[in-house]
Amino acid sequence: MSDGLVDCAKNVQSLSDFRDFLVRLKTDLKDSKANWENDDLADYLEGLSGFCLGMDGYFRNAGEVVDLERPTWNLVAQMLVAATVYE
Repeated sequence: MSDGLVDCAKNVQSLSDFRDFLVRLKTDLKDSKANWENDDLADYLEGLSGFCLGMDGYFRNAGEVVDLERPTWNLVAQMLVAATVYE
């Protein structure tokens, strides 16, 4: 996973941004698969599930206030990036 992908996810504010982010996510997988901990679908979904279970603590520790009951495109993008490496 590239640092640019993390930055791209953090900048998602709209549906259009999210669509662009998904293209970037797919490209990153193709180009940087070796840098993804969860590079197959089963591992990726397990990482996504694990991050979802612990993301309240993640955001609290990062000093970010996030309404997890009302997800935004930005939050969904950050979740998808986290799933690339979360175990």
